[in-house]
Amino acid sequence: VFPIVWPILYTTMGVAYALVTNKSTSKALKGTYYSQLSLNYLWSILYFKYKLRFSALIESVVLLGAVVTTTVKFFNVKKVAGILLVPYMLWSTFATYLTAGNWYLNK
Repeated sequence: VFPIVWPILYTTMGVAYALVTNKSTSKALKGTYYSQLSLNYLWSILYFKYKLRFSALIESVVLLGAVVTTTVKFFNVKKVAGILLVPYMLWSTFATYLTAGNWYLNK
């Protein structure tokens, strides 16, 4: 199931970004998107490469906040773009839950 989920999530993220991006797109909106994308990448490094489970948990909570913020901002610009990010927001919530469980059970 998971190998199928990732391409779908990244595709919907890209489509949502394309829908809200034009020449007049604010730097703040782009910054919000790229911030959550960077946090997504950082989580993988903390969790898998360095096995810093607690740091990954804290980072995951921050990531979830960034994803929610991005979703709301995209929704305010174009409703379809915000709706396309809802599965990613749900996945981030589930990933935070899994990270918390992994940290708790292995501390």
